[in-house]
Amino acid sequence: VRTVQVSFKSSNINFESYATLKLQGASSLEYPKKNYNINFFKDKNLEDKYKVNFKWGNYSKYTLKANWLDPTHTRNLVASDIAGDINAKYGYFKGTPNNGVIDGFPLEVYVNGKFHGIYTLNLHKEYMFDDGSGRDYILISTDGNFFFMYDSVVEDGNWSNFEVEVGEENDETLAKLNRLLTFINTSTGDEFKRDLEKYFDLDSLINYYCYVRYADLIDSVSNNLFFLTYDGEIWYTVFYDLDISFGYTWFENNHYDDDRAYYMDSLKLWRKLALFYPDHIAVRYEELRNDIFTNEYINNKFYEFYKLIPESSFQLENQKWLNRPVYKIETVDEFLNKRTPVIDKVINNLKTDNYDEVYKEFSKYDLDSKDNNNKKGIKVIVVIICCILLMSLILIGALVSRRRKLNSKVLNM
Repeated sequence: VRTVQVSFKSSNINFESYATLKLQGASSLEYPKKNYNINFFKDKNLEDKYKVNFKWGNYSKYTLKANWLDPTHTRNLVASDIAGDINAKYGYFKGTPNNGVIDGFPLEVYVNGKFHGIYTLNLHKEYMFDDGSGRDYILISTDGNFFFMYDSVVEDGNWSNFEVEVGEENDETLAKLNRLLTFINTSTGDEFKRDLEKYFDLDSLINYYCYVRYADLIDSVSNNLFFLTYDGEIWYTVFYDLDISFGYTWFENNHYDDDRAYYMDSLKLWRKLALFYPDHIAVRYEELRNDIFTNEYINNKFYEFYKLIPESSFQLENQKWLNRPVYKIETVDEFLNKRTPVIDKVINNLKTDNYDEVYKEFSKYDLDSKDNNNKKGIKVIVVIICCILLMSLILIGALVSRRRKLNSKVLNM
């Protein structure tokens, strides 16, 4: 943690303060240009917080994002804003700064008078759900692969696989988390369908599923999986850190891979959701395709943000930071044109009247369900019957063959 003096200048907000800078992120720490959490203070001793209202409320803690993988500086915030639009459409997280997702704006950062780079100053995740009510909530981030693998945190024995972002990391929180884990990983198909809404807000899950599929938010399936609860019983999915989206991955190359359409379904929660709520997903996706999930809507969102950054700033950035990954604003439209038809087909196939076509993809995975889908059970019964018939034919053939041999021996005596 470093203490620095800060001077902020814009068309409508100007101030000077002290601040602490702390590196932020995980894999992004490996990149040359770093992310930082920044806390503003009025005094050098860092005793009196300096709260500034950029547009979301009076807060002292923010995040400076370097956006190393995205030279356009658009993806994380625009993808988050679209997620906020989805939340708003269905009435989630009313009264929060940006409908339950982060928000931010681009700015130039100078260090000792020298240009250091374009950054975005983002609302810190601690404030995403500040609706002014003061009610408590728990916000947990976890590795998705871990979350859908173990029946409890205790069973895994590794608390490092999840983090309490807001709330207390104590036995009470652990019990609430384990209750959720146990349901996800041990519920049969019948139990999942019957009891899901005792554990999750169903519409929240379906919205999450649709957007992850549509925008290829693969990091939101694994590293950046967030859950929120107000009462410790019902959990909501949360979108956070969406820089891996709309045609780009951490592999630092343009990526439209259509073959990953079934990626989510290798994990228990999403697999069960698609198997037992297929029509819910299909209907919700069609609703979103009518307004938010359109090329025009998405492209307009990206270009509006992109135009906030002057060309002169991009020139300075390119001179300062060489060998940046290549990602152009036009990539968004390319991605949508290639991926959308594929995902349209995938979601349409989830409908029960089209389900045979997609079921074979799900059946590759063990559902850990007693019913394991009736179609799979029928297939098993057919296989058993065929085996019995085959064994019967073999037995009859052996008896006929034996009788012929006996008859032959009698005749030769």
